[in-house]
Amino acid sequence: MHGLRDKGPCGARRDKPICPHGRPARCNKRHDEGDPQLGMPLCSQCYDHAAHVVWQWHAPELWRRFCIALQRELARRCGLSVAAFRRGCKIAYSKVVEFQARGVVHVHAPIRLDGPDGADDGAPDLPITTADLEEAVHAAAAKASLNAWPLAAGRRHRIPAAVGNPGGLSHDHRHSAA
Repeated sequence: MHGLRDKGPCGARRDKPICPHGRPARCNKRHDEGDPQLGMPLCSQCYDHAAHVVWQWHAPELWRRFCIALQRELARRCGLSVAAFRRGCKIAYSKVVEFQARGVVHVHAPIRLDGPDGADDGAPDLPITTADLEEAVHAAAAKASLNAWPLAAGRRHRIPAAVGNPGGLSHDHRHSAA
C-alpha cells in the first residue's frame, strides 16, 4: 500500500522485492497528502480485494467479540467470575472508526475502567493496574477473531482483531489504555 510515512519513503526496501506479477513490491517515493497513489496497492493484482470487503463487513462483529474477550480477560486477571467483575467494574470506551486512505476501517478506542456505577463512581476497587489493562487489551485482541467466507468461493479467511500499541496511556484516577 502506498502511504504517508513520518520518516522516509513510502515503502522503501533494500532487498528490492518483485511481486509475482513483475511489479516492484516497494515504493521509494515520499507521498504528499493529496497524492492520488495514497491508499492504492503496490500491485492491484496481488491485493486481496475480497479480504478487504470481508474485513469491512465483519468489523462490528470483531469489535463485539473483542469487548467480550476483554471483559473475560480482566475478570480472569482479577480472579473473579465475569458476573462478579461486572458488579465491581464498568469498561468504558470511546470508539472512533475512520477510513484509511485505502478505504478500510480503522478503530481508535481509548479504554478505561470505572467503578460499578460508571464514571462518577471513581476507580474500581479491583486488583488491577493500568499495565494489567494494557496486557488484557492485547490478550483480548489476540482472542477476538472469526472465520468468514470471502466473496470468491473456495477461500476462507481467519480475520483477527488487530490492536495497535497502546502507548498513549492516560494516568488519571481510573485505569485506561488507548
